[in-house]
Amino acid sequence: MARKGKAVGVKGKGRATREKPSFATAIGRMTILLEHMEEQNRVTAEGVFSLRNEFRTEMQEFRAEVNARFGIVESAIWQVKTRCDRIEDKLSGHSTQFDRIEGTLAEHSAQFDRIAVRFDRIEGKLAEHETRFNPH
Repeated sequence: MARKGKAVGVKGKGRATREKPSFATAIGRMTILLEHMEEQNRVTAEGVFSLRNEFRTEMQEFRAEVNARFGIVESAIWQVKTRCDRIEDKLSGHSTQFDRIEGTLAEHSAQFDRIAVRFDRIEGKLAEHETRFNPH
């Protein structure tokens, strides 16, 4: 039986001998593994930076598009506001005109009432004259 840490098998009796790897070989393998990991990290970092730059570009393009659309909407709102202000001014003018017309109609109504009173007096006087000249 072989002792712990020693090669397994016996030389020359048909069995394969397995030797312990040397310390230098283990360090070499570890170095290769670390270099491989460093390369993977570098590639991953490059990918992350590349994606970050793509996202920044897309966000800038999106921001520019949104700002342009917002500018269009803002312009349309100002146009509508200006039109509404003009309509409001016109309505205010019409309201003033309606108030004047209402006043004029009230004056005409008062004049018609005075004319009606005069007409009633004239009718009364006419009736008196008719009864004087036509007694039957």
